[in-house]
Amino acid sequence: HRHLALAGGRPGVRSIDKGPEPAELSAWKARNAATPRHLRYDGIGFPREAVRRALLLEQRHLCAYTMQALLTAKQCERRGWHTGFACHIEHFLPQARQVAAESIDYRNMLDRKSV
Repeated sequence: HRHLALAGGRPGVRSIDKGPEPAELSAWKARNAATPRHLRYDGIGFPREAVRRALLLEQRHLCAYTMQALLTAKQCERRGWHTGFACHIEHFLPQARQVAAESIDYRNMLDRKSV
């Protein structure tokens, strides 16, 4: 498990205890192990919905940055939305570093409110 303290551990900011990655992400990594060029956050078939759902549960439906409530997966479903309408997968270590392995490391992912 990885423990992320957001905003430098300032008072009033909740930390996130990272759990295991979703089975869908593990399976996607295994299916693409022979084609490393696909093992990227923007790779073919990346299981965004499964990852967002897992992050929502892990973060108790709170934005990692603002602590504002995020819609639950069920609330999104009732509206006919996928969870991308409610939240966005954010990377603790930024994708701008261009390290493909970090971009698909579940321990590096957080949910934030979509703008």
